[in-house]
Amino acid sequence: MAKIEVTGYVSDWRFQTDEPNPEWAMKFYETHWKKNGEAYEPNGTTSFTVKAAWGVTLDFRQYKAGDKVLIKGMQVTETREQYKNLVIKAESIEVLPKEPSARVSAAIAETRKPDYVSDLIVDAPF
Repeated sequence: MAKIEVTGYVSDWRFQTDEPNPEWAMKFYETHWKKNGEAYEPNGTTSFTVKAAWGVTLDFRQYKAGDKVLIKGMQVTETREQYKNLVIKAESIEVLPKEPSARVSAAIAETRKPDYVSDLIVDAPF
């Protein structure tokens, strides 16, 4: 298990239910960024299943696709019959303010790097 704090977006969970998210879990994704010249551009995503941590009560039906959220918890591996799945056991979920329009976001993205990118790793060789 590893402690994790991640910001990203809620996805619809349309598997075996008509609800956007079942009460017991939700889908979540974070976007990865890479530097292209002076600008940053999306470079893939990582998706997670999010469930409540042990002893924590969360109703995931309150989160809708597109909600930007901050999740704090533990990253664990759940073993299924034929595969392993990375899961975040959430201790807390905070809905963050809505982003500006896509056009404004694109203009902002062109002028500044994502908050989590430090100057120390911008020119890393990998």
